[in-house]
Amino acid sequence: MDLLLSNLYELGSDSTPTSTIISNEVITYLAEKLLIDDEGNLNQSNIQWLEQKGFPVVPWERDGFRWLVGAIETNKGFILFA
Repeated sequence: MDLLLSNLYELGSDSTPTSTIISNEVITYLAEKLLIDDEGNLNQSNIQWLEQKGFPVVPWERDGFRWLVGAIETNKGFILFA
């Protein structure tokens, strides 16, 4: 989780212009590993921890049963993970 958080802080401190959707392979990979468990469910404790650090995690796309795509909100835009 610390590696994900440090990458999010680094993203926020660079001079990249803001965008609706941000492509960052490292953060996307870490989010998929840390925010989704082995059964494909959301890891609520990790999501809560990240939100307490100032990075809301929200559904980007969903069906009637669950999230299909999640998003981490940053000051630069949203990073999607599935």
